[in-house]
Amino acid sequence: MVKVQPAAPGQDGWLLRKFPNSDKAVKVFKIVRVSGINCLLLGCVWCAYYAFMGRYELSALFVALSAIGLACIRMVRQADLRRGPVVAHGLFLIVTLMALIDSPSAEVPRSVHLFFLPLAVGSSFVFGAERRYMGNGFQVLCLLAFGWFAFAGPSGVDPALSPPASVRQVGAAANVATATALLGTILGIYRKDLMSRIPLAKDLGMAISDNQLRVFYQPQVNADGQIFGAEALVRWQHPERGLLTPEKFIPLAEETGLIDDLGNWMLAESCRQLKAWENDPQLSRVRISVNVSAHQLSGGDFNAVVRETLAQTGANPQRLMLELTESALANDLGTVRSTMENIRSQGVEWALDDFGTGFSSLSVLRSLPLSKIKIDKQFVHDASRSESGKQLLVKILEIASVMQMTALAEGIEDEAQRAMLRGMGCPQFQGYLFGRPLSLHQFETLFG
Repeated sequence: MVKVQPAAPGQDGWLLRKFPNSDKAVKVFKIVRVSGINCLLLGCVWCAYYAFMGRYELSALFVALSAIGLACIRMVRQADLRRGPVVAHGLFLIVTLMALIDSPSAEVPRSVHLFFLPLAVGSSFVFGAERRYMGNGFQVLCLLAFGWFAFAGPSGVDPALSPPASVRQVGAAANVATATALLGTILGIYRKDLMSRIPLAKDLGMAISDNQLRVFYQPQVNADGQIFGAEALVRWQHPERGLLTPEKFIPLAEETGLIDDLGNWMLAESCRQLKAWENDPQLSRVRISVNVSAHQLSGGDFNAVVRETLAQTGANPQRLMLELTESALANDLGTVRSTMENIRSQGVEWALDDFGTGFSSLSVLRSLPLSKIKIDKQFVHDASRSESGKQLLVKILEIASVMQMTALAEGIEDEAQRAMLRGMGCPQFQGYLFGRPLSLHQFETLFG
């Protein structure tokens, strides 16, 4: 079995966007959705009550809580947690203000501070322990706040700011019940995820040595519809669960560090296939694109891995393209750039996958040895629905041209999208319109 190592920092957000239907993503979004609904309901009920009572200062606080709830629901619908840290800190601030107003008395103890517990546990699961602050430090902050409010006694806030004692009694009962139920729900999801992932992680560690992985190929075509390349995509032929698609195990591989072994296996298999196609008059012109994880770039000497793989397989490096996402640039940029340049000197070109979904500046991208950018499918879908989306896509294509990079649009699903992109001057395409990921035999039959 291969060794399990911790994942590279900051990868959870990218994984959730890339694999929104993965088991981990489903559970994460469930926690965010449950939390959002709770914030929205509590905010609306208490906002209406205090507005009716003329306590508009308290009503405004619960308007903010409702806004946090809506923000959580919106993130779930968009399958995008990039605003998660801002929302989490907003909720922390609101709970802190409410706890300050919730001054304990002989009749009614403080109760709002109980919400720091589900916030700590939920954020730990959502953001992942590999994130230095949001996965660890923020939870410590929540627990410190919980402890301070639990043992500090009277807050010193003017009693006039607090609700009447009778209302606070009802509120305290609701807070205890809601916070307990929320914490129990999050822990239940957490436990279910842990119990399902432990055996799968063990199986994944043996999948490579037991020859359970398969390479599928998704066609890439030019403006004339001719296949010039393919993206290599991994599938896992699990002995009990059948053929598993990437969302079932790639996030797990990233988190456990098994992505290094999996990625290196994919690289070797792709190079062996390039060598096997070398004497075929049609397939010898096909270029294979292989995804490279941030963990591969940041850990170990990936340059040596590529060099040794090319030497052992005898593959033509000019038929190989490596793809990385913008999330990989969140690590040591100098190291990433140096590794990319060393690999390019071997004749291997680089592409940036999911262009536009990260936060890298154009100056950073310009400094990297990239020859292609792959436009994320969301931009294509937005361009199909609105004029502003279409103009944005035009600008992205212009950026690619100015940076002297080839643009490939992903997620093309119908002829209308293809025609739109051809009219914009996009030279390359990939998507279900041209073919789903195919087995080796299926892909080869496309060439007659």
